[in-house]
Amino acid sequence: ARNATDLAAGLGRTVQAALGADAPAPEIWIDMINYQEGISGYSVTLVELLTVVKSRPAVSLVEPCMCDSIVFTCAHDHCMKMGGGIPVSEVFDLSWAMAGTPDRPLPLMHSYRDFRRILVGSEAP
Repeated sequence: ARNATDLAAGLGRTVQAALGADAPAPEIWIDMINYQEGISGYSVTLVELLTVVKSRPAVSLVEPCMCDSIVFTCAHDHCMKMGGGIPVSEVFDLSWAMAGTPDRPLPLMHSYRDFRRILVGSEAP
């Protein structure tokens, strides 16, 4: 049986291959299933989550989507039934959260598309 370190190392190699050889690999992804809030409450929640993620150097948030003015993970059944949600970066300017910086090369948030692409190519079970 493979241990968690082996899985993290395999996923790390996959992330680096998908995002670029020098791209750091998140050790933990946060993909919120349902924010239970509309736009006004969700924007506060998103900033709070990004603040938590910023304090953890190896963690990235998966970009959520808006479906019927409610925020869900982009993979939520409700969004899928509607033909997919609208990524929040199309509603708000989150370019600052989706780019690395010299003091934190790992972006605070990755698009759902990148997240899925990385997982599909990963060695994780």
